[in-house]
Amino acid sequence: MPAIADAVKQETTLVVHMLQGMGVDVVLSMGDNRKTARAIATQVGLNKVFAEVLPSHKVAKVQELHNKGKKVTMVEDDGVNDSPALAQADMGIAIGTSMDVAIEAADIVLIRNGWLDVVAGIHLSKRTIQRRYTAAWSGTDL
Repeated sequence: MPAIADAVKQETTLVVHMLQGMGVDVVLSMGDNRKTARAIATQVGLNKVFAEVLPSHKVAKVQELHNKGKKVTMVEDDGVNDSPALAQADMGIAIGTSMDVAIEAADIVLIRNGWLDVVAGIHLSKRTIQRRYTAAWSGTDL
């Protein structure tokens, strides 16, 4: 097994499974080499991975998914590099340890540094939109 620089968080596999159960098509996009990225993706149960992606190219990856008709949620947990991709995504989520510029670019900011909160944030967002549309459809003033 190849050496992995960053240890995968214990809850990551659970989070991936929960998101997939919610109908979310989870994709890993990272700057690491293909071998490392593939090892991490396999470890957490992902089939789709973009490796060797520079931060400046993550915006293009978001656009590529948009061009395929996908709605994109981008999650940033470690700094400033992905702020443009957060802004480009349909929903940008910054985890509390992100830098200020990432927090400013995000639609949702999670205070705790926990990936399980990403699941809760996406679930809440879906429920909010669903309720909003339901209320609008029934003629209720929002």
